[in-house]
Amino acid sequence: IDDTPAMKAGIESGDIIVQINDESAINMTLNKAVERMRGKPNTKIIIGIKRKGVPNIIKFKLTRAIIKIKSVISAMPQKGIGYVKLNEFRGTAYDELKSKIEKLKKKGMKAMILDLRNNPGGLLSQAQQIADLFLDKGTIVSTVNDEDKEVDTAQKDADDILNIPLVVLINGGSASAAEIVTAALKSNKRAIIMGRKTFGKGSVQNLMRVPGGGGLKITIAQYLTPGDISIQSVGIIPDYELLPAYVNKEKISIFKSGSFGMKEKDLKEHINSKYIPKIIAKPKLVIRYFKPYKDSKQIIKEMRKRKTGVFRNDEEISIAVDLLKKIIASKKKEKIYNIARTIEKQQWNKIVKKLNELGIKWHSMVKMGDIDSSKLKITLKNSKLKGGKINKLIVNATYPGEIENLTAFFDTDIPYLQNFEIILGSFKNSTTHSFLLKLPENMQKRDEAVALKIGLNNLQHIVKTEKIKIKTEPTQMPKIAFSYKIREKTGYIDGILEPKENALVDIYMKNEGSGTLKDGKLMLINVNNNKAVFIKKGTATIKLKPGETIKKTFSLKISEIEKAPENPIKIVVSLYDYDSKYSAGLQLPFKLTVPNKTLNKKIITNKSKIDYSIKMPKLEFDNSSKTVSSNKTTVSFKIPDKFLDVFVYLNGDKVFYFRNSKTEQKQNFTVPITLKKHTNRLYILVRDKDTERKTSKVQYIIYPKGKKDSKK
Repeated sequence: IDDTPAMKAGIESGDIIVQINDESAINMTLNKAVERMRGKPNTKIIIGIKRKGVPNIIKFKLTRAIIKIKSVISAMPQKGIGYVKLNEFRGTAYDELKSKIEKLKKKGMKAMILDLRNNPGGLLSQAQQIADLFLDKGTIVSTVNDEDKEVDTAQKDADDILNIPLVVLINGGSASAAEIVTAALKSNKRAIIMGRKTFGKGSVQNLMRVPGGGGLKITIAQYLTPGDISIQSVGIIPDYELLPAYVNKEKISIFKSGSFGMKEKDLKEHINSKYIPKIIAKPKLVIRYFKPYKDSKQIIKEMRKRKTGVFRNDEEISIAVDLLKKIIASKKKEKIYNIARTIEKQQWNKIVKKLNELGIKWHSMVKMGDIDSSKLKITLKNSKLKGGKINKLIVNATYPGEIENLTAFFDTDIPYLQNFEIILGSFKNSTTHSFLLKLPENMQKRDEAVALKIGLNNLQHIVKTEKIKIKTEPTQMPKIAFSYKIREKTGYIDGILEPKENALVDIYMKNEGSGTLKDGKLMLINVNNNKAVFIKKGTATIKLKPGETIKKTFSLKISEIEKAPENPIKIVVSLYDYDSKYSAGLQLPFKLTVPNKTLNKKIITNKSKIDYSIKMPKLEFDNSSKTVSSNKTTVSFKIPDKFLDVFVYLNGDKVFYFRNSKTEQKQNFTVPITLKKHTNRLYILVRDKDTERKTSKVQYIIYPKGKKDSKK
């Protein structure tokens, strides 16, 4: 970030922090790293950096300072059109915004975009001031509780910005104070609201300090937008909804794309306000725009390269700019809706062009009316979908005669298949198209009938629902067995880590599973971030085919310890495969004291044979999805080896726990469960005595009479 100690010292984006003062930061948790780096302004700190292309660690001496994050970013994407992005309603937000607007006005700003997308909110006072900046009268917000109501209204001021067209951009990440400003400008007809429905947070909270460093956040009131309307769990509906459309070989999503992220209404125990309107408004117009598709790896790569605090153009900003340009240029003062309709047609034509390039015919002008749905048949040739692969869904549609703009989507809670669109377009008698669907390696087993909802044009009118049997299978998973050797360079050489020792740790791994470990990361972790442990080398990348073995060596140093540390020393080896999501681990032996021992006396020799005896506990359980007729059922499984404890969770709630003891050793388990939902997620976790060794399995149980799951 510009103008910070890190930037001034020469630290670059992409550098890896491996040391903080005298401590190793390798595999340190983010919270602990931040805790170590924070301190009083003007104090010094030394940061050790590993930089790509540089063989040695680079050390930077930084002087701590208060970091001032820019709340406001401004630009002029096109002549006469000003743009201001407000990231958060901090204490300086109003002053920063006003300053940026003044500069844009001097550059000839004739219209403005206020970007509140992904703005989580902040101070109410800043929201009130910012809304007032664009208003000379009208209600901004009301705050109500059980006893009182406080109304904040706009006041006329010489600095008010009243005479230029204003667009406010919002989305599902716009919340709280951002929603207050948006609602005030929308209700007072001061701005054109574009984007997607907001988060829906209409509550006021106070933070009460609790002894010991904790806090309790208490809801004390509600925000009401002009007209005494609550946005709680509802959000603000834009005047013109902007929805991305992806049309290419990798992904086709036109009518079901948009914001499906978590909203206030999805949170457990959210407030239901009595001020919510009975009829929820709809957008005046939905504008779908073509957006190039990027996979998650590409998006993450681009995000890491982004510089903080600079203007970045995108499709939604471009649409807002286009609208404002047309409003300014309109001599006859054409209605904003008509201008937006023109833009909507232009954007839609781009989408149709892309569909035609893929061989899907789409008619912009629909001539035909309803169809005889009983004569329409849609079949899926390959209903077995495999994880870790790009599955080709070959879809055939037949109809005696001509049909226009046939569309369909899967109405299911199966991840990656949910809302998957099948665009078949216009045809006569029959048509066949293929669609690509990539499922992750750890895709859960599902075997159930899925609803395929079939409609015409934009899926507003569903003409038929087909039940299609879908089976999903995960890829073959790796199964790693471990062995290790501890080679002390100093201290008491007994193969156990102790104070005053420098040691190399050899980790041996064998893939005894049937799947490949493709993108594994092996880490040596100082779990409690004890300052006595300094990891010199603690990460390694792993690729391991079935039957293959590999050895990786880590190095660490343990300082002399005069008394028992506040946080126990716990050093673990952790393996995670980013491809299959497979994980495994073990804890290394550590002794706190070395009484009556002669240092450097070699008393053991490491055996040359590697036995790979450290394995994750076995869990014998058929986790194929199943459908049951009663909400009272049981789940049975077996743990054939010794283990510490087992947990069973149903829909996130713990329903069973068992801990092995000297008096009770069990292997076979039958657990009664009560189903409440339509689709129930069962999760079983088994841990060994070394709690880093654990195994888990997930099963989906369908109870048709249960409550339908909300689509998130």
